[in-house]
Amino acid sequence: MNILEINNISKSYVDGTRTINVLNDISISVDSSEIVIIMGPSGSGKTTLLSIISTIERPDKGSIQIEGNTVNYKDLIEIDKIRSKVIGILFQSKNLLPEFTVLENLILPSKLNNIANHHDPKELLDEFNLYNKASYYPSQLSAGESQRISLLRSVINKPKLIIADEPTANLDEKNLFKMIAFIKRIKLHYNSSFIIATHDKRLCDLADRILYLNNGKLLKRKNE
Repeated sequence: MNILEINNISKSYVDGTRTINVLNDISISVDSSEIVIIMGPSGSGKTTLLSIISTIERPDKGSIQIEGNTVNYKDLIEIDKIRSKVIGILFQSKNLLPEFTVLENLILPSKLNNIANHHDPKELLDEFNLYNKASYYPSQLSAGESQRISLLRSVINKPKLIIADEPTANLDEKNLFKMIAFIKRIKLHYNSSFIIATHDKRLCDLADRILYLNNGKLLKRKNE
């Protein structure tokens, strides 16, 4: 069974007197333990597509199924359950809570959602050589450290689908390869799927499938 099924979704925004069509009749399915990379120019709608998959935004038309169940965007209890137990989200804004330490930011998702089978936050920090940052606050982190810790928080509850928007932004070569290795391990050990929007061609070898979003359409692209 596919972890995700997108059926003919479209999304537009009104800008003054203009209607801007961002996504036009997009369909895609993602298998369990599959890594799908979405590429495309800035402003092509990659972030909007990820926001809809993440249930943060609603499509104007079309439907999305997660684990075989059609998402009801009006059912807030269902949406909260999907976000807390099925999907992990890493957006460019990172969204680490500034009033909590790094370790507290990692602990919160499992505590708030009562998730028993989660990763050990301290082990994750140690694996990424960030254990010495456990007591730091987000304002004390570099951009790269914040990005890596945000990724760790997105997978802390062992989600089946991880959605990431430019996850390698601000990462040097060394930390890029650590992140790639970590994504591979999560995929293999927990059968997690990834949808990654990126401009970083260094991630292409990681993908099972590469898609290209432009002019509101999602097209297949050969893995380069």
